[in-house]
Amino acid sequence: MREGTRETRAHFIRLGEQLFSEKGVTNVTIAEINKASGQKNRSALQYHFGDKLGLLDALINKHMLQINDDRNRLLDDIAAKTEVAARDVAEAIVLPLARRLEDPDGGVEYVRIAAQLISSKDYPLLNFDELSTNIFTERMLAMASRIAPSFSKKVQFSRVTMTLSLLFHGLSDYAQMLANDNRQIESVETDVFVSDLVDVIEWIQTKPVSAKTLQLLAAEGE
Repeated sequence: MREGTRETRAHFIRLGEQLFSEKGVTNVTIAEINKASGQKNRSALQYHFGDKLGLLDALINKHMLQINDDRNRLLDDIAAKTEVAARDVAEAIVLPLARRLEDPDGGVEYVRIAAQLISSKDYPLLNFDELSTNIFTERMLAMASRIAPSFSKKVQFSRVTMTLSLLFHGLSDYAQMLANDNRQIESVETDVFVSDLVDVIEWIQTKPVSAKTLQLLAAEGE
């Protein structure tokens, strides 16, 4: 890829991070992105990415590659141990995404955009149906299931849903409050917030199913 083309694509991706984060993915148009880019060619975005979803794909992949690399390193460390600790698994879920908050190249914007898209039916890269190939790799799902092997499929789905919702929206809301100079959140350092988020997700992943939930599952034939 030519240097000029690479720079133009990076410029569009950075604009996408800013606009999608500030205004919301559904509220930003191709025309608005083209205008903000300063490109004389009104079809420049379509030329490089095809459409808005193509730009989103490139934006997500830019960050997802690093997230998956970070997560796989943590999973390698877990695999080298004789026992799987719930805390280690929770850290493998949380830390790779939380580290985006410290990435000056669109990391915070990515977290806020991903929180918008996590349950979107129109954007399959972050859709729950695609978890095995994206946010939660098959390796991550297998590791999580080892710490709670007695959970039924329905409970596993519920726990994954709650985990992802808390993970993305928790970090996104925290980043937004920091950006808004929220005095209350300023007293909570990022490392404390992230560690406590790991605590909560560890609890979600390991909390035994209640008698009431088991009763409901039994009534449904599970």
